[in-house]
Amino acid sequence: MQRLISDIARAMKLTVLFISHDIEEAIILGDQVVFLSSPPTRVVKLLKVALPYPRSVELITSAEFNGLKDISLKIFEECVETVAGDL
Repeated sequence: MQRLISDIARAMKLTVLFISHDIEEAIILGDQVVFLSSPPTRVVKLLKVALPYPRSVELITSAEFNGLKDISLKIFEECVETVAGDL
């Protein structure tokens, strides 16, 4: 399904807003990942995903993918710490 959505969007030159709680899925599908805060919702950070298309399942074992995943997890941890500090 991920590949189909990505292929259709690229072929038709569509902009797609895809919401996911899965970091790997967001990296595979997106040109950028947008990290949002808890309500009141705001953009905390944008992460550019400069991986080549077409993206395959094998991509998740690459150093580039894992680097983006590590950065994403650090951003997520910062978001959680910020929210916890506001409580």
